[in-house]
Amino acid sequence: MKQIFVAMLILSLSLPMAFAKRPSFPPKEDPAKRDEWLRSTYINPNDKNIPENIDALQRNYASTLPVAPEGFLAKGSNVQSQTWLSAGPNNIGGRTRAVAFDVSNPNILIAGGVSGGIWRSVDGGQSWVQTTGKKEVPSVTTIVQDRRPGKTHIWYFAGGEVFGNSAGTSKGTSYYGNGIYKSTDNGLTWAPLPGTSSDSPHRYDTFDQIHRLVLDHKTLDQDIIYAASVGGVFRSSDGGESWTTVLGDASDLNNGPQHTEIVMSEFGILYAALSSNSSNWSSATQSGFFRSTDGIEWEEITPDGFLKGSRRTVIAAAADDKLVYFLTYHSNNNGTYCPDGYGCSSLYVVDDNSNPGDWYDLSENLPIINSGLNYGIFKSQSGYNMCIAVKPDDSYYVVIGGTNLYVSSYSFMSSENTKWVGGYNPDYDPTIFSDYNATWLEKIAEWRNMMFPTSGWDFHTIVFHPDNPDIMITGSDHGLHRVNNFKEAYKSGNFTWDDLNNGYNTTQFYDCSIHPTEAGNETIIGGMQDNGTWGTFTSNVEFEEMTGGDGMHSVINQNGDILVSSQMGYIMRMIYEDGKLVGGYQFQPEDHLGIQFSFYNPFEINPNNTNSLVMGAASGIVYCSDYTDGKKAYQNWSFRDMGWVNITSMAFATTPANTLYVGTSYKGIYKIADVTNSSSNIKQISYPSDVNYGYTSDIWVDPMNGDHIIAIISNYYSRSILETTDGGDSWTDHGGNLEEFEDGSGSGPSVRSYARLNTKDGVVHFVGTSAGLYSTKNLDGANTEWIREGENTIGMAVVSKVHARQSDGRIVVSTHGNGLFKTNYSTSIEDFDAASLGFAISEIYPNPSAGMLHFVINSDDRAFVEARLLDLQGKEIAKVISEEFSGTKKVHYDATNLPNGTYFLNISDGTHFVTKKISIAK
Repeated sequence: MKQIFVAMLILSLSLPMAFAKRPSFPPKEDPAKRDEWLRSTYINPNDKNIPENIDALQRNYASTLPVAPEGFLAKGSNVQSQTWLSAGPNNIGGRTRAVAFDVSNPNILIAGGVSGGIWRSVDGGQSWVQTTGKKEVPSVTTIVQDRRPGKTHIWYFAGGEVFGNSAGTSKGTSYYGNGIYKSTDNGLTWAPLPGTSSDSPHRYDTFDQIHRLVLDHKTLDQDIIYAASVGGVFRSSDGGESWTTVLGDASDLNNGPQHTEIVMSEFGILYAALSSNSSNWSSATQSGFFRSTDGIEWEEITPDGFLKGSRRTVIAAAADDKLVYFLTYHSNNNGTYCPDGYGCSSLYVVDDNSNPGDWYDLSENLPIINSGLNYGIFKSQSGYNMCIAVKPDDSYYVVIGGTNLYVSSYSFMSSENTKWVGGYNPDYDPTIFSDYNATWLEKIAEWRNMMFPTSGWDFHTIVFHPDNPDIMITGSDHGLHRVNNFKEAYKSGNFTWDDLNNGYNTTQFYDCSIHPTEAGNETIIGGMQDNGTWGTFTSNVEFEEMTGGDGMHSVINQNGDILVSSQMGYIMRMIYEDGKLVGGYQFQPEDHLGIQFSFYNPFEINPNNTNSLVMGAASGIVYCSDYTDGKKAYQNWSFRDMGWVNITSMAFATTPANTLYVGTSYKGIYKIADVTNSSSNIKQISYPSDVNYGYTSDIWVDPMNGDHIIAIISNYYSRSILETTDGGDSWTDHGGNLEEFEDGSGSGPSVRSYARLNTKDGVVHFVGTSAGLYSTKNLDGANTEWIREGENTIGMAVVSKVHARQSDGRIVVSTHGNGLFKTNYSTSIEDFDAASLGFAISEIYPNPSAGMLHFVINSDDRAFVEARLLDLQGKEIAKVISEEFSGTKKVHYDATNLPNGTYFLNISDGTHFVTKKISIAK
């Protein structure tokens, strides 16, 4: 949700003054366009709606499909097995709305991505392991621990992001949760509370979108839980088995408040907020601020003068005083703090030492720092990124988060004590992007200087260490970051952040690319929501930032050229030598700026002329005859008007040369006989009459036969995998068991992408779907049996793209929530050569185990590697390996004497940290 996009900021990029017509500063991000694009990829083509609660339906259905084994197999086994390894990126996380310290052992952290599931660390955030099962709904918005004596092993989490999540599949792009999950083993395993799980994937329920959970830490004889959900605030006195509505209206979720919030102070007093707007954007039946001493009877305490039109409020209660802060985004434009004309914000504090409490309006002191550059002001982006916290040992130190992070040492009672400590970098200078004398490298360097060093931006949560209140962790669109000397850093003005994302793989990829032909080439490029495009050129899982914005499409051609794009069709060429950026430029069809581009615009390099490329637009294609000279590229464009048709995918044929197949949204496929000829024939290729025309998300063309095509349609309630061998005169549907019903209706997942690999045993086909990665060795129409890959690694994550390289069997997939995965296609892990995978650890087999454990470690460089077995609290049980080596090492460990239970294997070479979860069951 960034407001400044590098692709739009970089204007000239070594191009001539003809580009001066472009605006000197980019338009703001348009989430509505992203939502519109995403909806078009999912919706039922018949009624233009996304099937209600389809995410739960498809998970239930996918769990019935066959699964490929993963891990060690005996030599000579005929069963196919792949070991899928995380490919990172390990130095950036995805959007995180919830993180918590374990109060009994603060080295244990539990965090969750909005579409990445629950992750647990036993070493203070140096490494992470995912503890939610691969079949569970991965949406996490709130986490809470039972802090009462003897109960700290009990945790709860809930999900359902109301807006912002591009992985969503219901009601716009919201990502529903599945009620409240509970753990009784300190976050190792989770199970849904029956009182909150609908047990019906067909129905949207109260507990499918929860903003906040609170446990009553004062009452010892009852397990009292509060859930602030869409519709209201709900209370359970039996640990979540049954619930009553205490605020709002649960009987009609459309008219109840869309956003709710609740906190309990250290003194046991509850405070809540209900938004004025409802889910259907009408006025909610009940709204305002509320207070309760028992959670049953509530009094409204909304201060006089409080603006109407409240959309979202977050609350923080001081631990050492009865000061309670309420930070609100208002959807109207009337108020004290309206810095950008897109709604107003307010900050109120109540001093609850008396009854009624005294209110103070602090709104005029919300930060406007360096207001000449608008990224320095407090912005919550309509309440999307908004959080507040109070330092536990000093109620006057208040932290608020929006796009940036700010600290006041005087409760925002004045603006003089406020410091800007995270988010956009105050030293960032955007004027370089209108400087035509600046080089590409200077502009990219300034882009990378845009963020406060390693702090993240677009903040969603703030937590303090339970024993040391000078340690603070934030959750943002960039994952998790920590500051270790809060008060000293505030006084010195030097906030230094530690990155805690090592292995916290929660990034949301739209796309990825690998070198298409060169065996052993480790390059992986990928575009992410919110986090731009990142890449690596070695086996290292730490990636390098390349561009910003929403990372969209990327292509690496056979010569190694790298092209990337961001939303609205901005393309950049990135020139690397030996893994180092040495140049680049942005290029656009400058002569055709009147052409409308979509949020996502595919492009492909012509394999018959690798200096040329074609790009899709909202009404046709634009062809660049030579993009390799940045100073002339803008002159080399031609446009083919195809009418009002939105281009969604494309693929070149090599035989015949220059033939292009173009996928569209709801109009099938078009064939352009010679893309280099502006007057060549354009032919629409029709799908069969029983196919619901939807979003053609991917196309494969046989390099030896341009009439052999596979088309992927991503919509629900549509046939998904179509093949023709005669140029479209006839088609075969290979959806097979991926479709609940042969016509594509029902609960089958959305299919997003396709790749294939020729092996000694024949062709293996792969499809990425909204419920995992699937493969088959036999396309056989309705009888095709698809098998789910990577059950314990990829799981049911949304797989946005899959690439397969023929020369060495390398396969890379991108997921929208759990980063990237890779494998070298092989028959068993015993034959698996990890030497090309950098510092890598295979899956552990068997797991669960009755005794022996087997795994493979690889270290590219000679290093001292330790593998330690840890218990649930992070205490070392045994050293499994402690030696110096390089290359691949197979490890066999006898765990026969270990008691039954759950353990962690922590492996490190001093630079990399990896943690694996192990179960011993005899």
